Amino acid sequence: MKNKVFCQSSFLHDAVVEEYFKQYFERVGSPELADVIIYNPLREEPIVSSKPVIKDLIWELVDRTPEYTSDRVLLGGCNERLTNTIEVPKWFWYHTYMYIKPKRLTMPMPYLHTKEYNFLMPIRRLSKRRKNFLKELGNLRDTSLYSIVEEGRTLDPGEDMSSNDRHYNSAWYNKTYYSVVLETYYGWGKFDNDKLLSETSSTFITEKTFKPICYGHPLIVLGQPGILKTLRNWGFVTYDNLFDESYDDEPDADKRISMIVDNIKRVDLEECLSAETIERIHHNQNLFRNEALIKQGLYDDVVKPIQEFING
Repeated sequence: MKNKVFCQSSFLHDAVVEEYFKQYFERVGSPELADVIIYNPLREEPIVSSKPVIKDLIWELVDRTPEYTSDRVLLGGCNERLTNTIEVPKWFWYHTYMYIKPKRLTMPMPYLHTKEYNFLMPIRRLSKRRKNFLKELGNLRDTSLYSIVEEGRTLDPGEDMSSNDRHYNSAWYNKTYYSVVLETYYGWGKFDNDKLLSETSSTFITEKTFKPICYGHPLIVLGQPGILKTLRNWGFVTYDNLFDESYDDEPDADKRISMIVDNIKRVDLEECLSAETIERIHHNQNLFRNEALIKQGLYDDVVKPIQEFING
């Protein structure tokens, strides 16, 4: 029997994964009919009810505030080791796969195409850290295919990308050798959006990192320290044949920026097309697109913990 769930703007409303979760949960129209209530405390007011509650923060980076510890908290990717939590560190892997699956994309073959730019660098919002990175990057930016959506610069001229950060065009990857990923968060301590993290937090890896993995690109990531280590722990291979990946161990975000810029200056573009690199690309694509693994992960990381919480 399916558990009955009442929710408003929670992950169960996401059209990309809704069909999957319908196997296990039945959405009902009122709290009184539900076995559990799921809501996002950053987007809506809590519902007063005696029913069990899950606070859905699967898309968010949670603050270290006591009110998030009182109920079950569903997180996507990165938590503060709070009590009563369900951690879903691979959520953006699962979600990005489920999003691109209906498109039935063929694997791009970036090594078969003439390159017009050195690297691909999509940017939507210019945070303080991203501005610092672009400043240190200097004229190297001109060797890239890049966007700054909030300034009206898109990867496809004339296209409105502001409403769809999963938009894809194979030409971006075919025109470039590798991707420079500017992740959402860059280090420990106080962030541009006033979120706080401790060094006990897990890494928060979003679709920004998984898109080049899916679409056949080597990548270098400006994000939290340990992102590459986390990817390797999940079975992906990284590109130490192209980059000095010691930047992944550097705790200071400004030093990490300098190390990444040095990598961009020194990268051997021909090695981006080597048999070794192509083998790594295909390994990552095959792992990312392993549908059985995705579905089992969604069950183990999301469905089963919720069912155990509801049913005791």
